[in-house]
Amino acid sequence: MRRAVRSGVCLALLAGAAGAHHIMGIPHYAYDESYPQAPVITYAVEAGPYLVKVTGYPGRPAPGELAEVHAYIARADDARVFSGPIEARVERDGMLGPEVVWGPAATRFEENLHKVSPTFGEAGHYRIRLELDLEGEPYEIDFPIVVGDPKSPGATLALWVGGVLLTVVLVRAARIKLERRHGSLVPAVQP
Repeated sequence: MRRAVRSGVCLALLAGAAGAHHIMGIPHYAYDESYPQAPVITYAVEAGPYLVKVTGYPGRPAPGELAEVHAYIARADDARVFSGPIEARVERDGMLGPEVVWGPAATRFEENLHKVSPTFGEAGHYRIRLELDLEGEPYEIDFPIVVGDPKSPGATLALWVGGVLLTVVLVRAARIKLERRHGSLVPAVQP
């Protein structure tokens, strides 16, 4: 009788552990949809014999929020980690091209990661540029990041073009009015 009770208890514990694999019956591939985590953004690129993985925490920071950017750089063939110096700066997309809004600053090398912690002043489209020298060859790696909820660059351009066109129309209308007032413009129909 004791053996049957022990076997039943062990079987119940094993069944409970096996059932605990899923959260409320949700399979592992649906966790992100049902239980979203803090968003991160990851970017991977090859730089010569090295693989560079850059991750931003949070994936879409709010203006004024401290962001954490980590770069893991290792050789693709033997996984040897690059620990040399890296210079980082943040550029913001502008109407006349990119402008540097943070840096340049040296990254911190901790736990096999190059770390940098910029703060973004306002919503917009930014890029974090990492400049490094890998085995005598210079590389610039751009990591795009969106901060807050910026306006579309197309909408900004459309407003700018619309403003220029409105100015041209108003200047032309003022010229026509002045020419009519001074009599240099002849009306199309004569009474």
